Amino acid sequence: MFCEMAVSQTIDHQEPVASGGADIWWNYLPACTSCNLRKNGKSAIHWAVDMQMAHMQPTAYGKMKRLPLSVCAGIKDRVSATHAEIREFARREWFRHHYADKPRPRNKGEVLSLVAGCQKKLAAYPYPPWESPELTEYPRDVCTRKICCGQKHPDWNLIDVYLSEKERAELEEHAFRLGIHRGDLVTTILRQFLRDKLIDPLHDLH
Repeated sequence: MFCEMAVSQTIDHQEPVASGGADIWWNYLPACTSCNLRKNGKSAIHWAVDMQMAHMQPTAYGKMKRLPLSVCAGIKDRVSATHAEIREFARREWFRHHYADKPRPRNKGEVLSLVAGCQKKLAAYPYPPWESPELTEYPRDVCTRKICCGQKHPDWNLIDVYLSEKERAELEEHAFRLGIHRGDLVTTILRQFLRDKLIDPLHDLH
């Protein structure tokens, strides 16, 4: 997040806990291991300013490791953008509904495993699932986003559709390209058949 050059593998505190920062979600920022170590107990903004000063007065700052000046200048905006994303209510609620019941990671390996699983899950959606329509009223505190938890909608009924692995993969690929869930694509095709009745559904079974 800070350098935009390496994958963020750690969770850093925007305001260090040692300096009075809170150990809570709104003070978290993703960071690569190198940036987390270089930041070394400073706030993100303080660290960025120090690096900018080191570029202007290299003798005074000795061998301080610093990011390129253009990268340092953009840290403040990236921090603000990341905080805005983290604080988005719909996004936070989706993660709470889908991940709050999972055990808290105990080490870096478990954190990376959880993140990888989350990334894989999100990659299956054509757009962020928290942007999908949801029920405005529901008796339980659960996700009702149509793209991932549409079975909770009262006007939806689940049916069985049997596809080979190849057919399922092709269906998911087409749905992804169209920017819709695979269930929505199947629904669209079935509704078109029910409306137009242009084919014999039993033709292949004769």
